[in-house]
Amino acid sequence: DVYKRQILNPAYIGSRAELSMLLLTRKQWAGLEGAPTTSTFSINGRTKRGLGIGATFVDDKIGLSETTNINLDASYTLITSRNSRFSFGLKGGVNFFNNNFFDGITPDNDSYASTTGRFVNVGFGGLFYTSKFYVGLSVPQLFESPQFYIEDNLKPVSFAKNTNVFISSGVLFKLTEDVLFRPSTMVRYTANLPLSIDVNTCLLYTSPSP
Repeated sequence: DVYKRQILNPAYIGSRAELSMLLLTRKQWAGLEGAPTTSTFSINGRTKRGLGIGATFVDDKIGLSETTNINLDASYTLITSRNSRFSFGLKGGVNFFNNNFFDGITPDNDSYASTTGRFVNVGFGGLFYTSKFYVGLSVPQLFESPQFYIEDNLKPVSFAKNTNVFISSGVLFKLTEDVLFRPSTMVRYTANLPLSIDVNTCLLYTSPSP
């Protein structure tokens, strides 16, 4: 859930004052050929003037396709009250893809040439948060991806027809002096597709001060 926040909503950049880094590798269906594998590295921090700066690197492999995303993120945080903040973020980057269609097998034994290419992307997001609650809205990809075009992968840059809109929220409850409970949810809306809802829960243990 943590690494998704920065990738999907650049407004999370700088929501914590200290420098944060994350390195993650995720493998699914281990042992199966072409199983999904994702490697992620992210870094972000915030200056004293409320400017957040960060970057993400994501390498995603599934089947015959591999995608590498490199993005730079920036945000600005406004103090809305003593205990609340609002931040607005922008992201921009380049996506590189490699589709090994030539080795694919189709029902009609058709063959396709492998394709490689790159395309730019921009996105934006907003986030309102306190020490116990947050809610955010983002559109992480405004431009259409030409990755799976077979006949021509050099399409001109155009806005995505079915843009993904993400709404995320979470709240923190104090169960005991040392145990915290944090449920959260993320909703994805895409025109002409079913609504997607992701629900997470997390228990946090804080070591008592000596």
